[in-house]
Amino acid sequence: MLTSVVVSPRERFSSLVPSLKSLFSTIGRDVPVVVVDGGTPEHIRDEVKALQAERPFKLISFPYMVKPCEARNIGVAEASTEYVVLS
Repeated sequence: MLTSVVVSPRERFSSLVPSLKSLFSTIGRDVPVVVVDGGTPEHIRDEVKALQAERPFKLISFPYMVKPCEARNIGVAEASTEYVVLS
């Protein structure tokens, strides 16, 4: 695979799980996904971890808020492909 998808935090934590489910329904299982999580409430983080059982992806978690540009840079550094799509 030539492309990875990096998902970084936005203004609302509540949109993370639905966004991941939508992403996974539209891309192949062979597309690497990196999710950078910073300061997400525990109940949402638990849902994200549960999604890993259904569709494996790399989850990078921080106990504190991460700025969107910082999260994107972390995700790009963890991507293992030639191209990266930022989501």
